[in-house]
Amino acid sequence: MNILLVSPAYNEEKNITEFIKNFLNFNSDHKLSLILVDDGSTDRTWSEIQSATNNVSNIFSIKLIKNYGKDIAIKSAIDICPIDYDAVITLDSDLQHPFEKIHELISHYNNDLVDCIRLNQSSFFRGIASFIYNRINKYFGHSHSTDFRIFSAKLSQIIKSHNTINININGLFNELKISRQKIFYTADKRYYGRSSFNFYRLFALALKNLIFYTPITYVFPLFIIILNPTISYVLYKIFNFFNLEHFSFLKIFVFTSVININFLFLI
Repeated sequence: MNILLVSPAYNEEKNITEFIKNFLNFNSDHKLSLILVDDGSTDRTWSEIQSATNNVSNIFSIKLIKNYGKDIAIKSAIDICPIDYDAVITLDSDLQHPFEKIHELISHYNNDLVDCIRLNQSSFFRGIASFIYNRINKYFGHSHSTDFRIFSAKLSQIIKSHNTINININGLFNELKISRQKIFYTADKRYYGRSSFNFYRLFALALKNLIFYTPITYVFPLFIIILNPTISYVLYKIFNFFNLEHFSFLKIFVFTSVININFLFLI
């Protein structure tokens, strides 16, 4: 089986050379190729990639003009991939996704999708951020998110055909409602430095999932809970300005809620 590994890298000048060494030293019964994506790094990541992959036939690399995020980086690799493959494995370039787990990913692969779920967190606050992010996803029917996975070439073509800069691969897979298996791993420590994927970026990712990959019947109750009181208050102040005092806030709130709920049952 021909397997394509895709690994985005953002400001990983101290890690990327070791990652490439691990790939080159990794033994597999399958034919492996690697695409490294410099996701707009501001350090020497691109130089290190070029230096370490010179004359290596099964490693390809591309550089994005700015930091677009992991999903766009992965899609970019799939878009320009110059070789044929049967499956894709995505993993981080900071060495926290252990190469040894690739054997297990492949062994569980059955022409669909296998997620490799992290059991430990690098810090207390990162753990809290991940917990909140995964709880939001679970509430809206999304699967536990991970960037360490194997999926079929067929699914990669769906990613390739998704022409938007707002792509979220995990959200897309959830939307497709495909069967997916899970295995688990304990993340290694970063070879060097700290992850740039902090609480705010996790929150932004959860918000993107919510906006672009959640059915409106899930989102609309949140609209009623959060925005309906605000709309009701604005209407109340407008009516009050025109001395329409018999329109109390409670009446307006009930009226707008009834309209919103009726609309919910129509969609």
